[in-house]
Amino acid sequence: MSQLVTIKMMANTDRQVLAHFGSTGVPADADYKLKADDNKASKLHVLDVNTNMNFVGQQSGTKASEYYIGVRKGNVLEVYPVSMYRMKAVVESNERTQISSQASMTFKEQLEEMKEKFGSRRTQRQLASKRKYAIEFGEEDVEHIETQTKEVETSINEVKPKRNIDILPQQTRDAISVEEVYDMNEIIIENERFILKQYEEEMFAAIDNTFIKFLLSSSNNSDRKLMAIYIDLIITLVSLKVPDWKKSDPLPSLNSDVKDFLFERYITTVPMGPKKVKYSLINKEKDRLHIYGIILSFMLFNYKPIELETLQKAFKIQPKQLKKLVEIIGCYIESIKNISGINSKFAVLRVPLNEYKEAKETSFRRK
Repeated sequence: MSQLVTIKMMANTDRQVLAHFGSTGVPADADYKLKADDNKASKLHVLDVNTNMNFVGQQSGTKASEYYIGVRKGNVLEVYPVSMYRMKAVVESNERTQISSQASMTFKEQLEEMKEKFGSRRTQRQLASKRKYAIEFGEEDVEHIETQTKEVETSINEVKPKRNIDILPQQTRDAISVEEVYDMNEIIIENERFILKQYEEEMFAAIDNTFIKFLLSSSNNSDRKLMAIYIDLIITLVSLKVPDWKKSDPLPSLNSDVKDFLFERYITTVPMGPKKVKYSLINKEKDRLHIYGIILSFMLFNYKPIELETLQKAFKIQPKQLKKLVEIIGCYIESIKNISGINSKFAVLRVPLNEYKEAKETSFRRK
């Protein structure tokens, strides 16, 4: 039975503080302190009393008044303005060595605990998968963790999972029209849209990519702007070189809120010791980003054919891999005249979708 509720805006009260902990979870017992740094910027400091883990959060958004919380009291919903702080775990080497429970732990055990405590969702899934298959490596192997990660992935993938399905967004193969095959909201998920909406105008105005400008029309609503922004972020990620990943911040020019969701969803973060973290974009996530970028490109281009050479240059992808990915998406590869009047290979997305067939493995037998 529905009830009538009166909404009461509590605008004249002191602003409340709202802390967002993401994949780390909210500490059960914590000490909260609001401080100003040297630049007079407000920061929220949180100490997890049970684990001695420190968190620091910066105020999120351009205006704190964009966030509110509601408290229901009978038939009245009191709405309070809040300041949102997105919390990040901070590892201090001196503090960690003083925790008695870790004194007898091996470096590998501490590494796994760090992943479990404040790693991204992907890192936590990798840890769970490693434990499930009982794959272990010793302390002396930690320096070669990147090589071992590849070996772990190889041993798990011997079961031959349907990898192509894993990296595709929800697909409607029996769609009547091409517009029904993929849903933008399966690629740009809810929390990402919420964050991007706050910076939509400034990020859209900052797009300087020739390929994206080619896809855009003269009339662009909010969804089209979000797609353009997301393609720009994808191109930025897949264009990073090895030296960029070795930096403490591979994406220094991005807003911290945007950077957070990119790292959480696509980037593998591996603690390599006190105050040292290794970032990487594994091949599976790179393929996923390429597929998302190509699908959004078709949406932005109103599902018109796109020249393979144009996609190759835009997404920095090898021709053989590009051919594979567009076929996984469901595209046909056809010879069409380009704007110069020369026959060229184009990716064409239409229904019924093309069915990708995995290339057979070639075995060589000694005669």
